[in-house]
Amino acid sequence: MLLQQTAKGQVISDRIPERTRLQAQEKQLELSLERIRTASIQPPPKPRPVPAVAALPPVNYLEQNAAIAKAQLAIASAQEEITIKEQEIAELSQIPNLDPVILEHEQAKLKQLQLNHQIAVNELELAQGKLQTAKQAREYQEYLASITAARRVEEENQAKSFYQRQLAEYNEKIADKEIQVTQLQEKLNNVQNAIAGLQVTSPYSGTVRNIEFLGQSPDGSIGVKITLMVRNS
Repeated sequence: MLLQQTAKGQVISDRIPERTRLQAQEKQLELSLERIRTASIQPPPKPRPVPAVAALPPVNYLEQNAAIAKAQLAIASAQEEITIKEQEIAELSQIPNLDPVILEHEQAKLKQLQLNHQIAVNELELAQGKLQTAKQAREYQEYLASITAARRVEEENQAKSFYQRQLAEYNEKIADKEIQVTQLQEKLNNVQNAIAGLQVTSPYSGTVRNIEFLGQSPDGSIGVKITLMVRNS
């Protein structure tokens, strides 16, 4: 066997095929690591606010109440006129030899007053009916407003729930990305350590008598036993 002279730090052994394989693996890991690191993960957009429900106008029955008051006043006035006219007719009836035409004329007036009274009563009932209709319409408006408000709350809750699910998925993707980066970086470090351990350099200057590979440790480094013949200086 030929003895080879070597200087301190000189490469005396290099496993070329293994280096080529590991360097290809290193390149692939670097590309994968770069791809994952530069991959964009966008956070979910925050939910848009649900449009507010327009408030109902204040309750107002002034028009209906005014019509009722007017009709009640007309009834009272008509009743008073009827009472006066009935008294006049009663007094006229006591007059002896009264021309019947006069009595008939006054009774015709009484009938007109009674008709006016009935018209006022009808107006009161109509005004009261309009007030009741207005109140019922208001109740229906308030019912619709309550449904709209409940629907708004439900839509807002659904939007918040959907956003929370998206946010959880986003955080999970971020965590997965960090795990993948850590795992790939660890593999890359192991490969790079293995590549660095492929070259065997001489620790001293001398003559190489024998090189024995002892195996690879878990961290990727390779153990080598080198037998050197060194001159004492």
